[in-house]
Amino acid sequence: MKTRPFGPILGVLLIGSCVQPRELPLSGLDASPKRVEEGGAGESGQGGSAPTGGQGGSSQDGSSRDAPSQDGSSRDVPAPMGAETGQPIDAGAGSCGLPCDPIGMPCRTGWWECGAGAPYCLDRSSAPDGKACGPNSACKSGVCQACTAGGACVPLDSCHEGILECMAGVPTCKDTGKFRAPGSSCGPNDVCSAGGYCVFCLAGQTCSVNDPCKVGKLDCTTGNPRCVTAGNARNGTDCGMAKVCNQGACVACEVGMSCPPADKCHIGTLSCSSGVPQCTDTGGAVDDGTPCDQNGICKSGSCTWCGSTGQVCCNGTGCTSGACSNGRCCPNGQTWTGGTCAL
Repeated sequence: MKTRPFGPILGVLLIGSCVQPRELPLSGLDASPKRVEEGGAGESGQGGSAPTGGQGGSSQDGSSRDAPSQDGSSRDVPAPMGAETGQPIDAGAGSCGLPCDPIGMPCRTGWWECGAGAPYCLDRSSAPDGKACGPNSACKSGVCQACTAGGACVPLDSCHEGILECMAGVPTCKDTGKFRAPGSSCGPNDVCSAGGYCVFCLAGQTCSVNDPCKVGKLDCTTGNPRCVTAGNARNGTDCGMAKVCNQGACVACEVGMSCPPADKCHIGTLSCSSGVPQCTDTGGAVDDGTPCDQNGICKSGSCTWCGSTGQVCCNGTGCTSGACSNGRCCPNGQTWTGGTCAL
């Protein structure tokens, strides 16, 4: 068997129980390292492999790289992707560790990570509250919320004007100190006065105006409760001695006053409920003999013709011809008996 020259030999000198190492160089021996070919055997006879291009990794352009597998063959390893979109991100040299904004996450913040190939933005924490994250939107605890900065709002003092702020990430109404318009609502049945105070005012409540034939209601539009005319009082409303309201005007009408109804043999009284004096028939009979029509008198509430033969005597005694006999008119010399005039 051919003898191979020895490489560097580590000599050992044993002195008692101590071990002292030292290198013993030998001239003429080949001590240079040997290159191990992929798939070949090493100098010791053991199999092994390594890529000829160095360790596997991503290329600077973010493409995939080769890495050794257990069986010695190569495999593809995907480059690092963006935290949100899954797309490679190349921040360029010198960006590692610097702050960045994760794509599609306006209310999150991160920094460039470069530990495994191409740099990518790593999501780390919430963005500061109040950061704008879109039209009329601001960040709050890492979430984008609606907030229209500069919009009108009602502050704690409800009779002051307010303006919407989004600096805290949530809509906050800032008191401008300017008074709201008089009559503005500041609570249930409350309105703002001209001096900026919140006062009670029950708008629309019935109230009395100086005119008895008008109705009023409470008005709050000026911030000072006041009774204003809202319309006419109900027709027939009493507006003074023997007077009632009619279409908003006060007219004479004495309720209950005696009056002649359509039936002249009945008793009537004056009614003012409609605002216009009207004689109401009570159904009661007037005195018998009360004239009711031409040649007629009232008898038991009915109008009866009088004066002619066989008719009642007008006013109890009068007849147009002959004479009155037992309340009836009969020719001279005849008497009313058995419902007829007879000799």
